[in-house]
Amino acid sequence: MRDYELMVVMHPTISDDEMPGALDQIAGYIMSRGGTIQEYQLEVPWGRRRLAYPINDQTEGFYTLFRYQAEPNIAAEIDRELRLNENVLRFLVTRPQADKPEEVELEEAEPEVAEVEASV
Repeated sequence: MRDYELMVVMHPTISDDEMPGALDQIAGYIMSRGGTIQEYQLEVPWGRRRLAYPINDQTEGFYTLFRYQAEPNIAAEIDRELRLNENVLRFLVTRPQADKPEEVELEEAEPEVAEVEASV
């Protein structure tokens, strides 16, 4: 299982009462294929926001971030379901970066710098 993040921009005409059901439907796409939802953020810092540019004549959207674990082979199936969902304006699936960046070996770079300085 791999970790994924799914950012979904929902249609702004969905009422606040209907939003949990629409988000549960998206979570269902993931869980029905063996994935597990770790969390999804509805409010801060996302929520209802103005779009940078109009999408299908809409100027606002409801942003939600899902964090989940799933097998890599189900990504295409989830992608298909999200494209067919009329409530979804845009979405993006990414894999989060590792916690620690790779360490750069500075010891090897320092002698080269010393040689350049000595030649100047």
